[in-house]
Amino acid sequence: MTKTHIIIHHSATPVESIKDTIKGVNSAHKNRGFPKSELGYHVGYHYMIDFFGNAIQTRMDHEIGAHCREQKMNYKGIGVCLIGNFVISKPTNDQIEKLIETLTYLCTKYKIPVKNIKYHGEFKPTSCCGKNLINSMNYIKNAVKDRLHEKQKDWKDVAKEWAMDNGVITKWDNLPFTEEQTIWLAEVLRKFKNLR
Repeated sequence: MTKTHIIIHHSATPVESIKDTIKGVNSAHKNRGFPKSELGYHVGYHYMIDFFGNAIQTRMDHEIGAHCREQKMNYKGIGVCLIGNFVISKPTNDQIEKLIETLTYLCTKYKIPVKNIKYHGEFKPTSCCGKNLINSMNYIKNAVKDRLHEKQKDWKDVAKEWAMDNGVITKWDNLPFTEEQTIWLAEVLRKFKNLR
């Protein structure tokens, strides 16, 4: 079945290493009878993200998940779980950044619209993925939209916008070079600045 949604979860576990958390979740999910993935885990989520922004894929994207049975989301949704209990604590900046990166990647790869990024509690009465992560969902979705928009932009548009935003070029009239040459120069400067 085609993947059409991404479902966000939290592990509801205390601060632990990703290795220990995955081991614990794997054991719990194995005891619940979740099928073993092609990657060797019983973890029902496709991805897990720790406090430091490290992500581990525990189930191949095409595999059926075991994270949200409502509306057949185990079949058509990719489960992404952040380690932590976000009812009582907040996700780290590294986790949020990795989540945005992962969502952008998945939305691009499977052409999943941003509106189909959901959290578990939108499908059933559960506190998952925790109020402190739920409160960040608008920010997360907007960041994904921005990144998807940037990916769709032509490099010339990106270079021109960067030059204007950074005061490198204030007017596009009466340039000493052609517009195409100026955009090329702006792109070289933009990339050089990002390398420093």
